[in-house]
Order: sequence, then C-alpha cells, then structure tokens
Amino acid sequence: MDPRRRTAVALTLLLARAVYAYNWYDVGGVLPLIGTQFSIGTIPRGIVLASFLAGAATFQLPAGIAAMRWGNRATSLAALGAMGAFALASAASPNWIVLALLRFGAGAGAAFFFAPALGLVTTYYPSGQRGFMIGAYNAAFSVGAGVGLFASAYLGPKVGWAPTIALGGLLLLAVALIALPLVPATPNELRVPRGRCGAPPGRSCGPGRSGRWRSAAAGCGEGSTSRRSTSWTSRTRSTRPGAWRSPPPPRR
Repeated sequence: MDPRRRTAVALTLLLARAVYAYNWYDVGGVLPLIGTQFSIGTIPRGIVLASFLAGAATFQLPAGIAAMRWGNRATSLAALGAMGAFALASAASPNWIVLALLRFGAGAGAAFFFAPALGLVTTYYPSGQRGFMIGAYNAAFSVGAGVGLFASAYLGPKVGWAPTIALGGLLLLAVALIALPLVPATPNELRVPRGRCGAPPGRSCGPGRSGRWRSAAAGCGEGSTSRRSTSWTSRTRSTRPGAWRSPPPPRR
C-alpha cells in the first residue's frame, strides 16, 4: 500500500476508534439527567450502564465468525453504522427499559467493531511496523473515552441527555461514511468465488483425462450436483497395470 494511503487509513481507523470509545462512556456523564427524567433509582441506572457491556460481551464470538465470513473491513464498517443507529435511537427512548435495550444493541455493534478493526491494523501494516499502530489504536480508545465522559458531563446540562447521546451516534455514522471509500478491502474480501467443490468459476467438479478441471460446457458446471460431476472418464484404470475396466454403476 502507498505510504500516503496507509497514513490516511491509519488516521481514519484511529478516529473511528476514538468516536467508538466516546459512545462507550457518553451515557455515564448524563446518567443523573436520565435518572431524573425517568424517575429511576440506582439499580435501573446501573442496568442502563451495564446493558451496553452485556451487549459487547455477548457478541464477541459472533463478531469473530462474521469477520471470517465477510472480512474485517466489511464487518467493522457495518458495526460502526449499526452502533451509530442504536445510539441515535437511544436518544428517543420513552423509558429506561427501552433505553437499556437500545444500549444493549449499541454494545453489540461495538463488539463487531473491536476485534475486526484491530485485524485491519495487522493487515495493512507488516509485522515490523504494526507495534506502534497497535499502541496508537489502544491509546485512541482512552482518548475517546475521556472526551466522551467529560464532553457528555459538560453538554448534558446545557442541551439535555438525549442530544448528547445522539451526537455520538451521528459521529459514528459520519466516520463510517468517511471510512467507506478510504479503507481498502482486505485479502480475504478479494477471494475469487468458487464452486461448491472448490473448482474455479466455469469449471466442473471432476478432473478430466488430463488431470485438469473440465469446462462447464462438458456437462457439469459449478452448480451441478456431485453425482453428475464426479465421473472421471468413460473408463478407469484397474489395479493391474495396462488393464482397463468400466466404472461401477452409480449408487441409488
């Protein structure tokens, strides 16, 4: 990757990481305002805070599976969008229960960003250069968390808790749109699609007499069934050298 492009990608990922961390802690600064509006005590307030962490913990393993299936880039960018959408919806919560559920959804989005985005860092940087970037990636979380806590505590009394939380969601969506054209696809997102038996597109599932993949025009393309596509030749070699015999009939 070109050094300039890599720098732009690195700054985008660090910005996304900081905004992501902002949304972890922005509720903490406005929690007293939430308690006052919904007339709730200590336990419901704690549930509102813990619901985000519960979502983040629950979906760590599914996030890894999604990254293996669709790639780190697609998973992390989709997670930013989902997290931003849940944060925006949280600002319109009619009661604390709905707020807790939406915060759980935001935490789930956070889980789908955390590890896949770190995988992007290790993909774009070689082993001898990624140490500094990983440290900066982790430091960006601390910066975003501190800004989120102090900014929400400052903005909450002035504009209210709902606009403060909505601001975090808008920032997430903006970063996702910025990253979409800047962050390149990873190698596992550039794989050539293959047929159900591993053959390249347009090739059959059974090798021909020369040992190569036969063309789909021969009668079995990538979408054909294995029973039609696994015949080798009209004759197969027996165990006795130089002898030929007909293949056994297919099983019913």
